[in-house]
Amino acid sequence: EKADRLITDSETIRREVIEFTGVDPARITSIPLGVSGEFRPIPAEERRAVLARLGLPETGYGLTVSSLEPRKRIHRLLDAWKKLPGALRERTPLVIAGAQGWHNDRLYDSIQSAVHEGWAILLGFVPEQDLPALYSGARLFVFPSVYEGFGLPPLEAMASGVPTIVAA
Repeated sequence: EKADRLITDSETIRREVIEFTGVDPARITSIPLGVSGEFRPIPAEERRAVLARLGLPETGYGLTVSSLEPRKRIHRLLDAWKKLPGALRERTPLVIAGAQGWHNDRLYDSIQSAVHEGWAILLGFVPEQDLPALYSGARLFVFPSVYEGFGLPPLEAMASGVPTIVAA
């Protein structure tokens, strides 16, 4: 009530704020986010040290970057990856990077099973300075989330030159 203007980082969130609060749409502006120039295709020799420190193969991997919580649908990604032929999973493991999240005990069990089977790598939180090399080393980026106000990871992956699959 006291604000003259509201700013959201996506049109989706703008519409949700209008619907939830009843605020006059003319008082809300959407200013989409963008990604840093650090996210670009990085030559193998430039990303080698970061990938080695993270324990990742230089030959590529599938990647998801997300907090580990139910709405992110990482469990669905694990189910899909497990259905890939074994040789493909071995050649292209699924790398899961992101903060711990919430309500994820079953998810962690599934991830640990995939890690034990040798086709997944759990990195957990990755420092921001390592993300450009992490993205650039991926063969594929997958973002299975059902709901996002604004998802930067797909934009970061695309800016890094990585083929990207986003759930609709």
